[in-house]
Amino acid sequence: MWSPRKLFHLNCVQPKKLFLLPNIASFHCSKISKQDESGENESNLKMAKEKTLNQVLLLGRCGSDPQKRGSESKPVILFPLATSTYFETNDGTQAVRTDWHRIAVFKIKLGENVVKYMKKGRRVMVQGKILYGEVKDPDGKTRQTTTIAADDVTYVDASRRTED
Repeated sequence: MWSPRKLFHLNCVQPKKLFLLPNIASFHCSKISKQDESGENESNLKMAKEKTLNQVLLLGRCGSDPQKRGSESKPVILFPLATSTYFETNDGTQAVRTDWHRIAVFKIKLGENVVKYMKKGRRVMVQGKILYGEVKDPDGKTRQTTTIAADDVTYVDASRRTED
């Protein structure tokens, strides 16, 4: 709800400016302090909430049949997804670069669906978010990992239908 009587002072990287803002604000600034029309600041400063987005959309082919890991109460379904980029080299020949993505399905119903319908080579679109982590290999060295946590898996195989 907008309040025309309250001015907010934003302490941003840019030069200081006064704005008319709603009581609950979400901005990319370090602090927000309320100022009334007389110019007096309220003593309590609030940290501004920054809008962020961690979203991935991949379209590719499944590299192998899904594997079920974890416990029965908290299963995790894992499968690799290949995406390809086609480009032309300096000498004019066509080349392809294939990137492999590790997909993890934590949602129980979605995981059941993936196990039932996903097969190696199937074309799918995965929507999710990036997760970063660390694992220790048998030698004791720490290795960085990147996983896509799937929120949705859509099968985009072209099904052939015969029309009568």
